[in-house]
Amino acid sequence: MNEVIAISRDASPFDQTFREPPHSLEAEQAFLGGVMADNRVLDGAAFLKPEHFALAAHACIYEAILALRERGRVADPLTVKPLVENLPVIVEAGGVPYLVGVASAAVGRLNAIEYARLIRDLWVRREMIAVGQDIVAAGYTPDFDRDAMAIWTDAEARVEALTEVKAPEEPGTLERLEEIYKNPGKLLGVSCGLTALDNLLCGFQAGQLILLAGRPSMGKTTLAASMARKAKAGDDPAKVAFFTLEQSKSEIEIKIISDLASVPMETMRRGTYADASEFGRVVDAHNRLRKMPLAILGRSGMTPAEIRAEARHIKRRLGGLDAVFVDQLTHIAPPDKRTTNRVHQIGEILKPLKAMARELGVPVVLLHQLSRGVEARENKRPTLQDLRDSGEIEQDADVVMFVYREAYYLERDEPVQPDVEDYEGPSDRDYQAAIRKREAWERNITRARTAAEVIVAKQRMGPIDTVTLYYDGRLSRFGDVGRYE
Repeated sequence: MNEVIAISRDASPFDQTFREPPHSLEAEQAFLGGVMADNRVLDGAAFLKPEHFALAAHACIYEAILALRERGRVADPLTVKPLVENLPVIVEAGGVPYLVGVASAAVGRLNAIEYARLIRDLWVRREMIAVGQDIVAAGYTPDFDRDAMAIWTDAEARVEALTEVKAPEEPGTLERLEEIYKNPGKLLGVSCGLTALDNLLCGFQAGQLILLAGRPSMGKTTLAASMARKAKAGDDPAKVAFFTLEQSKSEIEIKIISDLASVPMETMRRGTYADASEFGRVVDAHNRLRKMPLAILGRSGMTPAEIRAEARHIKRRLGGLDAVFVDQLTHIAPPDKRTTNRVHQIGEILKPLKAMARELGVPVVLLHQLSRGVEARENKRPTLQDLRDSGEIEQDADVVMFVYREAYYLERDEPVQPDVEDYEGPSDRDYQAAIRKREAWERNITRARTAAEVIVAKQRMGPIDTVTLYYDGRLSRFGDVGRYE
């Protein structure tokens, strides 16, 4: 009873003779019999899935048991029989007499749960063998368009997936609506720390792919770093992974420290502190950053598979994960280097990032730099039309946000200050017009220097609108309007 067919310890791992993958049909029969004798066994074996069984007939029987229990019915030989008796794999195994034999192999509840653990353990071993064989095959295959690191990362992710405890299923629609009903106004998503944006989006939702786009110097990275630092999951600081593929880890940390310490980045860059206490604020901010559940990883040219693997590592290290930020799309290496079509490459990058968001149950905020087409028109506020040359971004993203700062363009369109020596008297209309133009510009730039807009141009499950934020470029700071003025 309970014979386990396994690989000999003396066998060489490079032995090419056939060896049967490890399994135990007796353990599978004993477990299934135990479940049909006492359905309470399932309470202690929720980790076991049909695909964990070595024999297809056993997987079909287990699927039938789960289907019956899901409908609230008792799963025993009489109720299971109509669901499986005509299936080819059951007929091939011996038909109804085989099902009766499985039922007669029943063991007690505690033993059945132990057999469930054995069944899953043997499945993990079979999958490890399959991964190992794939690694060997890939190592011998001369596919130089795909580097060895990408092959290893894919294999590592597969191995990690074997032993990772799956996140609980997300609540059903009614349960979620009931939670909202009982907690009106409560933010159910991950807070980004910006009240107006949280109110519009109801927070960043698990499984969402959120695009944060803009032209250079609009503050995309600064805004993302600010949100990552301020993010909250409920009342607790959110556990965040921040992938910086363009700037270094140190540059992102300096942005955050500047905001926390209220010390300009230029001061830190040059060391021109007003006094020792100002530098002390920097040290204190650095220590606060070190204690945050925020993992910043700086590495250029990562593939989606590498980002996913690192996110899983970070999730284990932090004891969970609430949000992922990736800066930025154009610096992510495509999975298939043989593809030269950029539109196709972007599609191949977005799909695994979207899948990662769903798999890890977290929002993924992806930064993206818009093309120069925005600069060619008078109104330079970005629109969804500006994504048309970027593949399927608009379709794949659940939320599309653009960051826009009017001050950036005003500073580059500063009118000349009229020279009083050129004034020719009250009849000099050109001089007066120049004065009015200069005064209007000064009013606009004063207003715009501390303002930034986040344009929510797409929200799959909510309204679109524009949110105004406070901005201070010297301190790498985005915040709620009225908080810092």
